[in-house]
Amino acid sequence: MRYLDLADALRARIAARDVGAGGALTFGKYAPPLTKSTPRQIFEAMLTGPEAMPVFNNTTITPQQKRDIIAYVTQTRAEPNPGGFSLGRVGPVTEGLGLPSMWIARSSDLVHWGEQQCILRPRRGMWDSTKVGAGPPPLRIPEGWLEIYHGVDQDQRYCLGAVLLDADEPDRVLGRSLDPIMEPLADYEIHGFFGKVIFATGAVAEDDRLTIYYGAADKHVCGATMSIKEILAGLD
Repeated sequence: MRYLDLADALRARIAARDVGAGGALTFGKYAPPLTKSTPRQIFEAMLTGPEAMPVFNNTTITPQQKRDIIAYVTQTRAEPNPGGFSLGRVGPVTEGLGLPSMWIARSSDLVHWGEQQCILRPRRGMWDSTKVGAGPPPLRIPEGWLEIYHGVDQDQRYCLGAVLLDADEPDRVLGRSLDPIMEPLADYEIHGFFGKVIFATGAVAEDDRLTIYYGAADKHVCGATMSIKEILAGLD
């Protein structure tokens, strides 16, 4: 695992935020609508930047990422309310409510949610024995959905773990970290406003490398990288 300094973390987060975000247009210019555009026109727009829009070459956004964007735009036009899943901590019924647990909910329109189901509970005597909570949005990898979550033990020590969810049925857990993938060890993770805490807020996957952005001791913003293969090897 490699820790990033704050400057690296901020540069990576800014780069991820700005990709595809567009920009302010000068007077009299406009961002052309995508309602009637063809996949080819969307692809060309990303390469040439019509009007005053940014140009996204294949280094900024790879060809595969461009194809993903086009697929998203065309799918959204065909199905404006695609529905989906949401991960959270508390559900509507007594199952899993003895200790803070992780739940999944379904929606047909991303507005109204239901069918809540508890998918992850604290484990007695382990590093996540008193509380578990969802972290960044799950990452789609070939094996399924990879979710980075936080777990708390009896000493109020926050660590990070991973859970692998089925690609088609994300309420089905395929594996879960036996041991933490990250734990508070550095001085800035142990001492702060709330010590012995690491809390993931963002994650980016690039091939086998996973970059996690996290808060340390409720005082610092940090980043770390690790191998996805190693994370999957540690799942039970």
